[in-house]
Amino acid sequence: MGEQNQSSITAKNNNSQENLSEVKSELDAILAIPLYPKRKQKRRKFTNTRRPSAFWADIGNIENELRLFWDSINVPMDNNAPPTIPSESLLNHFERHDLRYAIANMGGRDFVSEKLGGARLVPGKWFEACETSEEVKCLLKADNPAGVGLNGKIPPIAPQAKRSLAKMAKSEKGADYDANILRYQAGKRWAHHSSRNPRGFWNEAKGRPSVWMARPSEITKEGRDDLKQAITRFGGANYICDVAMLIPYKEWRYFESNLELLVELQKYLIIHEDGREDIFPKLSTIQNNGHDRLYDLIMDFGGRKINAIKLNMDCQSETKFEVMKGLSVGKFSLGFAIRLMHFIRNEMLTQDPPLEKVKIQMPTVKELIQNGEKDLAKEMIKYGGHECIARRLNLFFDEDEVKQDAIARARIEAAEN
Repeated sequence: MGEQNQSSITAKNNNSQENLSEVKSELDAILAIPLYPKRKQKRRKFTNTRRPSAFWADIGNIENELRLFWDSINVPMDNNAPPTIPSESLLNHFERHDLRYAIANMGGRDFVSEKLGGARLVPGKWFEACETSEEVKCLLKADNPAGVGLNGKIPPIAPQAKRSLAKMAKSEKGADYDANILRYQAGKRWAHHSSRNPRGFWNEAKGRPSVWMARPSEITKEGRDDLKQAITRFGGANYICDVAMLIPYKEWRYFESNLELLVELQKYLIIHEDGREDIFPKLSTIQNNGHDRLYDLIMDFGGRKINAIKLNMDCQSETKFEVMKGLSVGKFSLGFAIRLMHFIRNEMLTQDPPLEKVKIQMPTVKELIQNGEKDLAKEMIKYGGHECIARRLNLFFDEDEVKQDAIARARIEAAEN
C-alpha cells in the first residue's frame, strides 16, 4: 500500500515538473515580445520668470512685455506708438514661448494689433521681414550682439529644432559641419532628409501596431518636430485620432500596461512560487524580492485584492476563500489571459488605419476559430464567454457580438456533446 502511495506521489511530481517546464517555455516566448513600460515624465525648468495668474489676460501686460522683448534684443521702440508685434519665428528663436502663447490666446497677432491701436506686424516670411521691417534690420546689424546666429538668408528656428539639427549634423557629418545646411540640402526641407523614418517605422521598428497613435514626445524624440507641430495645429492628438480612426495613447497604454502586469505576475510566480496560480503574493514580499515594476503595476490596476478577484486567486493561503467569499467572478487562468491579449495585440499588428471601430476589442469565439485558435475559443467558453472575459480584462465588447458569441458557444457545446 505504501509503495502504491509513493509511486502515485512520484507520478504527480513528474507531472507537475513537466507542467512547470511547459509554462517556463511558454513564458520565454511571451517575454520575447517587446513591451513598452511607461516611464516617468521629466519636467523642464522654466527659462523665464513665471507670471501671476491671469497676467496674460490683460492687454496692458502684453504691451509692456512686447516693449521689454524689443529692449532685451537692443531694438528701440517709440514710446508714443504701440510696440511692434514680432513674428512667431522670432519669439521661438528667443524662447519667448510665454509671450507667443499670450498673443495666440488673446486672439492672434492681428487682433492684438487692433487692441493696441494699430501696432505694426513683423511679416511672417523672413525675407520679407528683412526687407520691410525696421526692427528686423536693427536686429541684424553687425554691432547688435542679440543678432548673433541670425542672417538675412536663413530664417530663424526654435532652439529645440536647432539642437536636433546640430545633433543630426554631428552624427552624420562631424562636429564642425554647419547644421543649417541640413535644412535646405539639395533643395530639400529638413523633414525630407535621408534620415527621415521610412514608411511603417512606428509598427515595425517599435514593435507596435500602426493603428496605435504615437505620443507627441515620441514623435519629437525621433526628430519629427514638424509632424508634432502639424498635429497640434490641426486640433491635437485626440482630434487626429478621431479623424484618422487611430487608437489614442491612453487606451493602448492601458492595454499594454495590463498585459505587462499579467506577464510580470506570471514571471514572478514561476520564479518564486513554482508556478502556482492559486495564491496572490503579498506586496511586501514582491518588493523584498526586487520586483518593483510588478508592485507599481499592481497598484496602478487597483491593488492586490482587486487583481486577486479578477484572476480568481486567494489573497492568503490561510484564509482560502472565506474572506473572498461572494467576491469571486468565476474560474480563470493567468496563462489564458496572457495568450488571449497577445492574440489581440498580434491581430492589431496586421491592421492598417483607418479602423472600422476605434477600440481595442474583445474577439468572439467565431473569430478565434477562424484564425486557427480553437483552444483559445474553448477556454473562452470555459471561463465565461465573450462578455464575461471582456469585463474581467477591461476590453471593449459589442452587444451584437455577444449574441453571436452565444450562438457559436451553443454550437460548439452541442458538437462536443
